[in-house]
Amino acid sequence: MIRKISLAVIVVLSGLLLGGCSLNPNATLQVFSTPRATVMLNNKIVGETPFFNTKIKTGSYDLKLIPIGQVDNILPYETKLELKKNTKTAVKWQFNKNEASASGYIMTQEAISDKKGSVFMIVYNPSGATVKLDDQVVGTTPFQKDGLAPKQYKLSVSANGYQTEEALISADAGYKVIVNLKLGQQTGQSEVSNEASASASPTPSAPPKKTLTIKDTPTGWLRVRSKPGLTGKELGKVNPGDEFVILDEENGWYKIEYETDKQGWVSGTYVKLNQADNDKESADAKTTPTKKPTATPTKQATESASTTNN
Repeated sequence: MIRKISLAVIVVLSGLLLGGCSLNPNATLQVFSTPRATVMLNNKIVGETPFFNTKIKTGSYDLKLIPIGQVDNILPYETKLELKKNTKTAVKWQFNKNEASASGYIMTQEAISDKKGSVFMIVYNPSGATVKLDDQVVGTTPFQKDGLAPKQYKLSVSANGYQTEEALISADAGYKVIVNLKLGQQTGQSEVSNEASASASPTPSAPPKKTLTIKDTPTGWLRVRSKPGLTGKELGKVNPGDEFVILDEENGWYKIEYETDKQGWVSGTYVKLNQADNDKESADAKTTPTKKPTATPTKQATESASTTNN
């Protein structure tokens, strides 16, 4: 019998669903995730979570979230979005090894004829989850309530055997707020959290040096940067299959020696972590990449984040 656990994740949308946006001819998109993830729109990297952009061109998009860091066997999250003029969309996702335990929602706006009132609707499968607004039970999913006073509400959705989702939302006058919701099944403890704890646990003896291998990327190569993060200056490029000793690690980025006496950082999104077989292998690899890369030094990248590869 599964022990009932109340796991609440409160997401404050930082004004995303607050106030009107009639002067904005584009769409607004905000994306949250746990753990942090690379954000891709139509196969182009546009940033990392938490992500916020008020000038997204309207249209259909394929959204893909790729977890950052040492989180093995976690599938990326993929969905389709329809971003419309003068509307706002928020996506929140909690990754988990077990797809049934992953959770999150897509919150969107849709214009309605009543310009003074607002409508709130929740789409959830399976049905029957309890819906609360401002801590008052108002119904079960699927749920819709018309004529809401335009203001901020505290939303809570819960069901036996599932994690509870909570969020602060704003019902804007003249809009319907639509929440496409997925509750994650309770597992007692998040597998992602378990793995993170295990990777952080100290070992009784000094481990051998760790190496990484560059994985396939959308561009066929991976940038090396002067510091961890997309704002780092581009120093060179490495290719899928190249292997390097890990010199340092910070926030899901890894420091490597990509050429003799030249060091830089690569994103953990596109690397596979290896473990040296013995101390000799580690010693041999300490100052020399185990597979000679064909790095190409480049000038500082000038392209925008919307076209930048990690």
